[in-house]
Amino acid sequence: MTIAFRHFPYLVQQQVLDQIDLFDIFSIYSISKKGRALARSYFSGNKFELRYIVGQEQFWIHRTPSSKHYCYHSDHVYIVVRNGFEVFKNPSFFTQYGNSFTTSSNYSEDTNESRQKMLNFVRESFPRLQLYLKFSYLNLAGFLDTMNFVRCFNAPIKRVDAGVRIRANTELVRAVMTQCSDVKELQILCSRYSPFQYDFRTHAPFKFDFFELQCSTWGTKDQLTLFLSCKKVIVTAVQGLHYTDQELTEFCKKWLEAPEMQHLQIEKVRTALEGIGKLPGAVPVQEVTVGDRKLKFGNGKKCFMMKKANGTHAIVYQDVVERIFFRTDFQNAVIDEDL
Repeated sequence: MTIAFRHFPYLVQQQVLDQIDLFDIFSIYSISKKGRALARSYFSGNKFELRYIVGQEQFWIHRTPSSKHYCYHSDHVYIVVRNGFEVFKNPSFFTQYGNSFTTSSNYSEDTNESRQKMLNFVRESFPRLQLYLKFSYLNLAGFLDTMNFVRCFNAPIKRVDAGVRIRANTELVRAVMTQCSDVKELQILCSRYSPFQYDFRTHAPFKFDFFELQCSTWGTKDQLTLFLSCKKVIVTAVQGLHYTDQELTEFCKKWLEAPEMQHLQIEKVRTALEGIGKLPGAVPVQEVTVGDRKLKFGNGKKCFMMKKANGTHAIVYQDVVERIFFRTDFQNAVIDEDL
């Protein structure tokens, strides 16, 4: 005797849906009212992320992207907004599944109408949704319009990627930093010739989980201290960031007092770590394990281990491409007993 899936206990239904492709769950959603109710029940009980590529009007829905069980091929779909919604797997799989890909230039609705429909749909269907906004091109008016529009839907914004090598100016960067001060992750990629000179000290300290600013001309010691409450920060400049040994040492002291920051990466810094190596409790390290990599030091490359004020072990090191790292997110360190 065959038992219809809808007659299974609720928890069994949810466990089965956990194991099948997100694309197939959308198929169940489309076949009938009962299928729609079943899929919506599943959507309500799980975390999802909408990735919206602004300007290209591309929408991707990911299921629990932060989970260790996340699988790119089965846990995301691509949605095209036309008169209704067309759901696809990853474009690289379209041929396999007999679907065809349509670019944004063929949409029958304008930009505002398509994103309005999409955001209304996900707000109704995914109560635990987070937003990920990616701006392929960026100008002040377009950025503010999009952020004001998205805020109306009251969905938390997890991440904003601001531009692919945008030509930034002071007003634009100020708007991005102000509008995104409450997001978890922010990335600003500036072009080589961005003219902005923005003083971050006009802001209160930031509290991002992740912040990255590339190809800028900023990065004084005082400005860096505004990011000590962030978890991970990456900064770089076109022609390098210039710190004296004393400035780096003073900053390191403040970093040791800040429990939140786990990872700071400053690129293109030629300053040696002489002063940091003389701080109380600093010991030279011969080898350290970071993720799945083992880093060895010596021959001019230096690494020092010390403790933060809260007792957490921390390391500071400089690699061969002139990047300085302040981090607590390492697995193991081998002390250099000869020094």
